[in-house]
Amino acid sequence: MPLQKKRLQALSAHRAMMPAIGENDRLPRFEAEGMAFSGTLQPMDSPADRQVYGEQAVRMMRLITTEGAILEKGMGIGIGDGQTGCRYRITQPVVHWLGHSVAILEQLN
Repeated sequence: MPLQKKRLQALSAHRAMMPAIGENDRLPRFEAEGMAFSGTLQPMDSPADRQVYGEQAVRMMRLITTEGAILEKGMGIGIGDGQTGCRYRITQPVVHWLGHSVAILEQLN
């Protein structure tokens, strides 16, 4: 079943950068310029998600897109044009299926 167009939103994918020396290396940094694509973000609130990810599931989202070739583990995901920064980071290798790709995202603080 294809993704419903009404559920798609504009997103941007940003490549991860190395942490700056002397700064907090726990805060991820991403390139300012990102690649625009469309996809849908779904909360991971099912019992199966909670069983796998525990309490972390409330901070995670599932990204589904038909434009998955651009996504990689570690990339930042911004909503809209990405000018407001990345709100999520891809935490696991992206799974590519025949018609779509799925990425597991963690919300950044």
